[in-house]
Amino acid sequence: MVPPDPKTRTPILTNRFRLPGQRFMRARARLFRDCIELDAWGWSGRRFRRRVPLERVRHVEWWTGAKDCNLELRLEGGERLGLWVHGAAQWKFAIEAQRTDGAKPSWYARIAVA
Repeated sequence: MVPPDPKTRTPILTNRFRLPGQRFMRARARLFRDCIELDAWGWSGRRFRRRVPLERVRHVEWWTGAKDCNLELRLEGGERLGLWVHGAAQWKFAIEAQRTDGAKPSWYARIAVA
């Protein structure tokens, strides 16, 4: 079976993003069923690309009012990836909805207790 061409895959969400301490001329974050892809071009012409498989995401936090970072992905191995992305809450719940490991989203326990 031939793997799908990444250029023809349809993202679930796509938005601009920033990384703390870095400036980009153009930056897009795309959420797919199996991963998050970050693709950006810096002012110097340097390209930044990163693919984060969703199976590596252990927890997602979001908050409002932050200038540097409003979405944090906690990955396996203790790594943290902080982003500023438009619609951070939407990203958090969309990422959690794509989990295939059977884990309940972080908000599930709060609702079940109430």
